[in-house]
Amino acid sequence: MIDALLGTGASGPAHGIIADAIKAINSGNMPVIAVDIPSGINGATGAAEGVAIRADVTATFGEIKIGHLIPPGFDHAGRITRVDIQIPPKFVDELDIPLFFVEPEDVYQMMPQRPRTAHKGDFGKVLVVAGSVGMTGAAELASRAVLRSGAGMVKVATAKSAQAILAGGGASEIMTIPVAESGTGSIAEAAESTINEARNWADVEVIGPGLTMSPETVAWFAEHVKDLPLPTVIDADGLNALAEKPELLGKLTENVVLTPHPGEFARLTGLSVEEIGSNRVELVKKYAAEWGCTILLKGVPTIVAGPTGPAHCILAGNPGMASAGMGDVLTGVVAGLLAQGLNPRDAAIAGTTIHGLAGNLAANELGSSGIMAGDVAERLGLATDVVAGRASLPNSGGSCGCGSGGGGCDGGGGGDCGCGS
Repeated sequence: MIDALLGTGASGPAHGIIADAIKAINSGNMPVIAVDIPSGINGATGAAEGVAIRADVTATFGEIKIGHLIPPGFDHAGRITRVDIQIPPKFVDELDIPLFFVEPEDVYQMMPQRPRTAHKGDFGKVLVVAGSVGMTGAAELASRAVLRSGAGMVKVATAKSAQAILAGGGASEIMTIPVAESGTGSIAEAAESTINEARNWADVEVIGPGLTMSPETVAWFAEHVKDLPLPTVIDADGLNALAEKPELLGKLTENVVLTPHPGEFARLTGLSVEEIGSNRVELVKKYAAEWGCTILLKGVPTIVAGPTGPAHCILAGNPGMASAGMGDVLTGVVAGLLAQGLNPRDAAIAGTTIHGLAGNLAANELGSSGIMAGDVAERLGLATDVVAGRASLPNSGGSCGCGSGGGGCDGGGGGDCGCGS
């Protein structure tokens, strides 16, 4: 069945014979190809305002539309193929495009080179302020991801009791620093002088994974982030602490990357998760500009925006990555790329792509269910080399499994959907 009932300019719910046709097609047992966009999906927002076609493939003309990339439009579109109909480039260049879809060549151009004469000092030092008693895994996963993404050195500053656990069970390559702790085994206010000294050693800082929301830890965080001299990635409980003290959002700089999932972004903005889901592109752009930092909003798709310019959409990854610790790994990748000299926006874009490709590699080897964050961390090196053009995927030639629910995108040149293959 070829669906050409409604186009990208349609708005409002389908009704009458059109709605009846959509219901009949969806209930039929046949492959469906949608022309330009599945009928019933808003091309500008991805909203399904009534009944909408569920396509196996969508052939879209000229450029991919925002409605193809934002759920539920993303789920309805199936595999998206872009068809070049020879629109003159000058007309596209004149448009004020609010969202760019990230493709492999975009990430390739961002990636740093690794000269044969390089040493560990050439690729940056990252301080990870993370972990607490019972939450050492978050610190370990983020730190391992820093190294697996190519950074030269990493140190973890964590509560004294947690440091003993981390040093005993973590990767040997991760250096650890014990700091003053609260009665519950989390970082205390008295830790600031030790952490500040460690910050003098580093080129990049990570704050948040596994910190907990202990009152003493939140008080330390509030003091610490008043001055952020280094490129800094804030995640997890760092974001929750910002939400408790929203006045600190005014202290952020263009060197800061926030990596919230929709629930954390809702707490930061005071909006509902539903409001964010229905307008994620504009909201990420709005708050990145308002707070003066880069925001990486996790999800399908992931949206990245800096203080100025358009947003970027990344579809790399697979549903098997919906498990504990994946965000800690992503945070480490972004920090590792910052340490190698990428600017915050590019580090967020490339980091998301590498993280998703590593997840696809894990799924190909281990199956799409039951992937653990550590499996993804262990494949970051190959994923990083692939997007940097230093390696090829084993048995490459097909789709790399981007998106979820069978979705994905093909570029006009035959490349796959921005996950580095």
